[in-house]
Amino acid sequence: ARWCRQRVMASQRSFAFFDFDHTLINDNSDTWILEYLQVAGYRDVLRQGDWTAAMDQCMGLVKDQGVEASQVEQAFQHIPQDSSAATKLITALQAAGHDVHIVSDANSLFIDWITKLWKLPTPLASVVTNPATVDAGRIRVVPACGSVLPVHSCQRCPKNLCKGEVVTRMLGTDGRSPAVYVGDGGNDLCPILHMQAGDIACVRRGYALERKITKAVKPHVVYWSTLDELHQELKTLGVVSS
Repeated sequence: ARWCRQRVMASQRSFAFFDFDHTLINDNSDTWILEYLQVAGYRDVLRQGDWTAAMDQCMGLVKDQGVEASQVEQAFQHIPQDSSAATKLITALQAAGHDVHIVSDANSLFIDWITKLWKLPTPLASVVTNPATVDAGRIRVVPACGSVLPVHSCQRCPKNLCKGEVVTRMLGTDGRSPAVYVGDGGNDLCPILHMQAGDIACVRRGYALERKITKAVKPHVVYWSTLDELHQELKTLGVVSS
C-alpha cells in the first residue's frame, strides 16, 4: 500500500477530511492489534514518546513473536465494529460532490487492510498517513514527514505529521468550496484552526479534541458521538442529501 492514493480532482469539488482511529473506526488500530496479538512489553515501548518509531519497534516485537504481516492483516477481521455507518456517510458525501480524504497518524498498511476488509466506498481521493511496508514478513513504519512529506515546524503537532499543513495544502486559498473535517484527537485541532468560516469541523464527544476546541475557531462546529448521528447532523446542515 502507498501512503497516498490520489486521483485528479475537479477544481470546484468540495473536500471532506477524516481522521481514522476513533473516527472512521471505533478503536485505535495500533493498540488494538497489539492487544489482540497479546504482544508482550508493547506498553513499555509506546511510553517512549515517539509514537511512530515506537510502533515500528512494536512491529519488530510482533515478528519476534512469530507473527507474519499476513497474519496481522488477517487479525483485523476481528476488530469489533459495524462498518455500515462509515460506508453510508462516505457514500453520501461522495454523492454530494465531496472528495473524501483520510488524514491519519496510523499507517498505510493498517488503513488499507481495514478499508478493504470493510469494503468502504472507493476511490477515496487520498490517504495521507505514515508509510508502512513489509520486509521479510516484518511490518516497518516510518514517519510521513521526512519520508513522503517535508519535515514540518508546527509546534502543535507530533513530528511525524502536521495535519494542518496537509489540509491547507489541499484546500489552497482561491475559489474553493466549503470543507468538512471529522476528527477526535488533539492532533485534529491544527487542521481545524486552518479552516475558514463556512467550513464545518466535526468534533467527537468525549475525546481530546472536544477538550481542546474553543469558540474562537472559524468553522461551524458540530459535535457527534456516532457516525450515524454525524450523518444526520450533516443532512440537517444540507451538506448531504441522502
